[in-house]
Amino acid sequence: VAVFNFPGSSVFGNNKVQQIEVVKSNSNLQLVVINLYGTSISWSGSNLVGSWLNSLDGRARTIWNFPEATSLNFDSNLKGAVLAPYAALVTRVNIDGAVAVRSLDTSG
Repeated sequence: VAVFNFPGSSVFGNNKVQQIEVVKSNSNLQLVVINLYGTSISWSGSNLVGSWLNSLDGRARTIWNFPEATSLNFDSNLKGAVLAPYAALVTRVNIDGAVAVRSLDTSG
């Protein structure tokens, strides 16, 4: 298991982040958990790239965890499972995976 912890604003709220890639350098890797902290997180303008996030197997083994979020807004495609039990999620794009949130408003 690989676990990453970041402020949500440093990943999704940073206009200098153009692409996000997960590189599987350990053949034993079974699960990636990306914890993004903050209560209000918006994401647009970036792309998820690379073989891990673009393969069905990698997306099925990736959890985007937003443990503090109460408001999420996605304008870029997310790949993997979204876990944000306290958040209202608004998305205008597809989420290629599972979603577990307080409420969901989608037009993707």
